[in-house]
Order: sequence, then C-alpha cells, then structure tokens
Amino acid sequence: MRRLSRPALILLASATLAQLGSSAVQQGVSVLAVFLRPVLHLSLTAMGGLTAATSLGMMLGLLGWGSLVDRWGPRRLMLVGVPAVAAIALFLSLGASYLPLLVALGLLGVALAAIPSGGSRAIFEAFPGAQRGTAMGIRQAGVPLGAAVSATFIPVLAPAVGPFSVFIVMAAAITLLATPFLLASPAAAMVHSEGARLGELAPAIPVWALGVLLAAGQYVPVAFLIVDLHDRLGFTLVTAGLALAVVQLSGAVTRVALGRLSDRRRGHRYPFVALAALLAAAAALLLALLGPGSPAWLAFLAALGLGAGGAGWNALQLTWAGERVPARRAGQAMSWCGAAVFVGATVFPPLAGYVSDHSGSLAVMWLWLAALLTVSAALTWWVGRREHLPLATG
Repeated sequence: MRRLSRPALILLASATLAQLGSSAVQQGVSVLAVFLRPVLHLSLTAMGGLTAATSLGMMLGLLGWGSLVDRWGPRRLMLVGVPAVAAIALFLSLGASYLPLLVALGLLGVALAAIPSGGSRAIFEAFPGAQRGTAMGIRQAGVPLGAAVSATFIPVLAPAVGPFSVFIVMAAAITLLATPFLLASPAAAMVHSEGARLGELAPAIPVWALGVLLAAGQYVPVAFLIVDLHDRLGFTLVTAGLALAVVQLSGAVTRVALGRLSDRRRGHRYPFVALAALLAAAAALLLALLGPGSPAWLAFLAALGLGAGGAGWNALQLTWAGERVPARRAGQAMSWCGAAVFVGATVFPPLAGYVSDHSGSLAVMWLWLAALLTVSAALTWWVGRREHLPLATG
C-alpha cells in the first residue's frame, strides 16, 4: 500500500476512533443486558430483546442516513447524530421499565447509525480500490475494539455503580471519541448527484442478503457468550467478560488482515467472507461440545475463532457492497448493507434466546448457530462465484 497523506491518515484514525465509540455504546448494550436481566427479571428471550431493540434502531437509522450521506456529507450527519446519542444515553441513565427501555434503546440505535454511515462514505471516497479493503478493515476494526472495551469494563463497572449509571459513561465516551472525526470529516457532500436511483443499487442486493445471515455469527456471541460461560460452564463473570473481549479483539485483527489479503487478491472479497463464516461455525461447534469443568483455554480458543470468523467478515462485506454499485451510490450501498446486517442483529439474538429457552440448553443454541453459519458460508461462495460485474473505480 503506497504511503498515505497526512490528511488521509488523520481521517482514517479519527473515523476508527469514532467507530470504536459507536460500537462501545451499541454492543455495550448487549453486555449491559446481562446486568439488567436480574434487575428487570428478564428471560433470555427478553434479554435478547434489549440487544435487538438497539440493532433495530441501527437498522432504521442506517436506512435513513444512508439515503442522505452521499448528498449531505459525513460531517452534517455527525452534527446531528453525536449530540442525539449523548442526550438519549443520559435519559437512559435515569432508569426505566422494560418497554420504555426498549423504545429508548431503539432511538439510541437510530442516532448511533449516523457514525458508521458517515465513516463508511468518507473512507470509501478517500481511498482507492487497491487500498480500500485495508482502510475499511482498519476503520471497521473499531467495531470489535469498542465491543472489547465494553466486554472488559462493563462487568466491573455495572456492579459497582449500577447498570443504568453505565449510560452516563457511554454518553461521555461517544462525545469524546466521535468529536475528532466530526472535525476531520468532509464538510460538504462527497458526491453531488441528482437524487437516488434505486435500480443502481440492485447489484448490491445479494450482498445485503448475505449480511443478514452472517450477522448471527457476530451478534449471538455478543448477546450470549457471557451468560453461557457463566451459567453453563461455571466461569466467573470477569472471566466470561474477558472471553468476550477476546472475541472482539480477534475480530478487530482479522478485519484488517482479511482486508489486506482481499486487496492483494485484486479486490476479490467473497472467498474471505466465506472462510470467516466457516471458522465461526467451527468455533460455535467447539463451544457446544464444552461442558462444566472444561478447561478455560478451550473456551478462549472458541472465543478466538468466534471473533476471527464471526466478526472478521464485516468490513469486507461493506466494501463488497460499495464496489458493486456506481461510486456516487457507494455510501448508500454500504449504509444499507449495514442496515441489512442489523436486520440479522435484530432477529438472531432473540431467536437464539428462543432456541435456548425452548430446548433448555445453550449448547443446542451453539449447534444451531454452527449450522446457520455453515449455510451462510456456502451461499456466500455461491453468490461470489457467479458475480461477473466489474468493480467500481470510485
């Protein structure tokens, strides 16, 4: 990769930092749900609903912001989204019963979606195709890194200050971490164009559909790994939180590595997405086979595979979607790809909770996830092999 200019490096660093803050809030809700569960007396299905509410908000927000980002530019989106996230998080810190909490978390997700929408568009425009996978991988590494921060600190912080007070920390974190990108992001629209033509987005539809399925590997572990390691396998909450941090850290490293590899393979993204899904399926199968008394290193090995496979594909998926459409629609295509991922993030955690509740076993849930990811890998390969569209040069 050729030497980057100082403005490009600043943009990439600040976009990654903003994405880290966004993920620390969004995926932190999943970790926090473990501590809200006893306070609100929730079933596993209802606990998964907390994660789903935020994900549903993110999905709706990405659809809306994605329709605007190519015309407004990233900074205008950030000027709206960042203060809204902080305000809603402060409102959540006041405490709420289950249904009002779901509504507020949905609104939090809508506001948060401005950050990935703006970041994806800015990075896609700033980096050429030969560098784009790597740059997007670095920026998207902020997602699991932010989740790792939440997985590490929320299990310590929530018992000390109370789960609702954690939202105050989230409000401060998003303000601090997103402001540099707000200042560094383009002030005007990246591409001026004459309104959306939905037909131009059609080539990205198969990639969006795959994102729905692949999201299960990213979000089911976030919702249930701590519960499984603590309740079924007998590890402490701190140890379980560290395992989830391993999931996120390995996902961060893999996003950058797969982005670099795909750039070297002339921008072919799909083989690496399929490989990641298979790796996550194998890790889920390993976790299902573990029982009480299993050594901690096996649990951490499964966590390593879940992160590398279950979270490592995400940046490639966004880049793949953006490269399937004309460059002037790339921001919308990537934002809507993110929305598709959050469809899966909305559906699969409650569905996984349902599988666990009605089978009476979290191990069965991991077997179900392994099967789903194996099917997802096969479909990814099938779609990619039949793709003959030229890459956008944007």
